[in-house]
Amino acid sequence: MSTIIKCIWGILLLVALPVQTAKAQKFAISGSIKEYFTYNRINDTVWVTTMTVDSTVVDRLAYVAPSGPMRIFARVNKSGTYILKFSAEGFIDTYIKKHFAFRSHRMEYIDIGDVFMQKCPRKEIQLGEATVKATKQMMVMKGDTLVYNADAFQLAEGSMLDKLIAMLPGVELKKDGVITENGRRVDRLLVNGEDFFTGSPKVALENLPAYTVDKVKVYERMNDRDRALGYTKEEVGKQPLAMDVQLKKQYSMGGFANVGGAYGTDGHYGARLFALRFTRQSRIGAYANINDFMGGSYYDSNGNWQTASGGSMATTKDAGLYYLINDRRQRFEVDGNTRFWYHKDPTESKTSTTTFFDSGDVFSRSRQRSVAHELVADAAFNIRITPPEKNLYLNLNPQFNYKNYDRTDGSKTADWNSALTERYMGEALDSLFGPDAASHLRENLISSLETNSLAKGHSFRGGGTLQGSWRVPNSPDAVDLVAGGTYNYMADRTHRASTSKNGSDANPQDEVRNAPLPWKFYLSTTVDVCTAAGGTRTAVSTRTTSFGAPR
Repeated sequence: MSTIIKCIWGILLLVALPVQTAKAQKFAISGSIKEYFTYNRINDTVWVTTMTVDSTVVDRLAYVAPSGPMRIFARVNKSGTYILKFSAEGFIDTYIKKHFAFRSHRMEYIDIGDVFMQKCPRKEIQLGEATVKATKQMMVMKGDTLVYNADAFQLAEGSMLDKLIAMLPGVELKKDGVITENGRRVDRLLVNGEDFFTGSPKVALENLPAYTVDKVKVYERMNDRDRALGYTKEEVGKQPLAMDVQLKKQYSMGGFANVGGAYGTDGHYGARLFALRFTRQSRIGAYANINDFMGGSYYDSNGNWQTASGGSMATTKDAGLYYLINDRRQRFEVDGNTRFWYHKDPTESKTSTTTFFDSGDVFSRSRQRSVAHELVADAAFNIRITPPEKNLYLNLNPQFNYKNYDRTDGSKTADWNSALTERYMGEALDSLFGPDAASHLRENLISSLETNSLAKGHSFRGGGTLQGSWRVPNSPDAVDLVAGGTYNYMADRTHRASTSKNGSDANPQDEVRNAPLPWKFYLSTTVDVCTAAGGTRTAVSTRTTSFGAPR
């Protein structure tokens, strides 16, 4: 009887052990496994072995690329540092060592993102004599960062950063300065890890010489607030893409300048200046660009130069200043930029038509002209305070913008009942609307009309935000307080007039607007709480109060 009881207890113990083990392993590690070269998912079975730092095996699972959202790599029973070993037939074993901080009922699984495995090299084959020429590797994946080697790309002398970016595999540079990598938008363009002319990436793209660039890195980057509060990538999850332009050592300390100029037929000109100075705790950059030919030209996704639409010979004058000062102990950072921009865009079109009628043909001439002037002044500043080990983040961000513009438009049209002879296109209109119109132009004239308009004005916009964030000690939760305000003012005037062939004022109009637009102040509080969904943070309580001038 005693022997039977012992056997029963033994069987129950064997049955219970797997249940207890499964219950103990309550935390999960997930991700996706892809091929290093093609970025495609590996559809074959991948064995994932989880070990502690002393190589003790904790778990071993067979991973197959899932069709649904679950992508479990391993299961463990507590937080700690683990080594994940990925093994698959035809691939080199891949190891990842990482610390995982789990929280019961709050953060019970952590997604480590993509894991890349390289295929095994092919078997050796004895070849005959060959000449080997060294080539530079264009790109390499280091962890979760894609690194491009700038020296591997052949660029024309004098090329700027935009030309280099447009040639990077998988990267597209659009004419408005937007950069995408494999279809995903790049939200921040950095130089040596710091913002450069914040909000104006085209400044760096069009003025930073390509020969100063060593590497271009693309990676997910946490915002300044999350970094200051000490969040980890596992806690914040997927982040916006950043492109970090790393300068060569000789250009990363000290200073350099780049100057270029051009002069062509018909008096056309172009000139540019770019200067940058670095120290360990500061940076200052200045640029100036002036030209009167195709001011809106750009590089397309294939790196080819494209002229601006419309074909007008626009004049552009652009200058700016950028500065950054940071504390050696990373307690504060101040950066800002100021920009002045002037643009003149003249356009002209001429048409000559003949309309055939049984009663007699009608010969028409028309000309449209317009000249637009625009002057813009921008200023933006950022003051960030990040006391170390205080779980505190403060940011003050004032911004100002002034714009002055005017535009003149004019058109001349006329119809005649006999054919015209002109020495140049538009001569008939110039003579008809001139002080001494030729008699034959008036004798055969059916109708004519000249219209002119002038629109001019200016506007001012100012505002800013003050943000304070505090992270609860020993917790992923945080509280945010944001206050801000805006003020807008605009005044403009439009005058229109038209004249017929007898010189009468047919339709005069004059419109004037001079009014401040509504100002607004707002205050917002947010409680940011980490939920159990793999560290995803959710604003569970948000309240915004605003008031301002009535419309």
